[in-house]
Amino acid sequence: MNFQLKRLEKGSIYVFREVRMKFRNMAILWLPGKNSTMCLYLCRKAFFGKIPFPAIYIGKGFEFQETYEFRCRLAQEWKIDFSIFPAQSNNEKFSRILGGIEERYGVDALIIAMKRDESLKWFEKDFSGGSDYILKSGDIFCVFPLVFWTEIDIWQYIEEENIPVNPLYFTKDGKRYRDIGYPDLPVQIRSNAKTISEIIEELKIRHDVNEIDRARDEEKDIIFQRLRDLGYL
Repeated sequence: MNFQLKRLEKGSIYVFREVRMKFRNMAILWLPGKNSTMCLYLCRKAFFGKIPFPAIYIGKGFEFQETYEFRCRLAQEWKIDFSIFPAQSNNEKFSRILGGIEERYGVDALIIAMKRDESLKWFEKDFSGGSDYILKSGDIFCVFPLVFWTEIDIWQYIEEENIPVNPLYFTKDGKRYRDIGYPDLPVQIRSNAKTISEIIEELKIRHDVNEIDRARDEEKDIIFQRLRDLGYL
């Protein structure tokens, strides 16, 4: 594993262990996409092969057959203790779903596999103050272990660690899905990528992804410097 991925991994594992000591009643949000699956993988790595708190799976009222089969297989192989929380619609505001989860399960903190730019987009102005990786929405604290990662970082780590992913990410009849997890609606893009390596190469030539990565370099360096100052890296 290269240095960049190793330090990203260390940063996320630090977040998992730190919040485990801060909150009494935690859960992890489980979505069918690559970010969420990798987040579960990092959680297992942080706690020596176990996920020490329940997972909450947001049910949209429909599932692709591939997603249903992937969820069942992963839950069995990784021994994931999960409950299904039904979303009212695909357009339901994400912070409203969080309020429903807090009310139903009584959790004080929820681990969410969103990158920083995604979390700010979907929560809009519902966030109050917090740290780089813990923000508060209403009465629930949201924890983002992937705050440091970019899309290409995530795919490279998945390839390096051989993490299973939803087969919908790979091309079929010249199209594949780029985003699968809630709250994004699954949208197909034109692609010939049949492997993770081909997905990574495809992303590298996409101008918008490269622009996002360059814009986030400075922010990532600042965050990692904070972790180094605390002695975690």
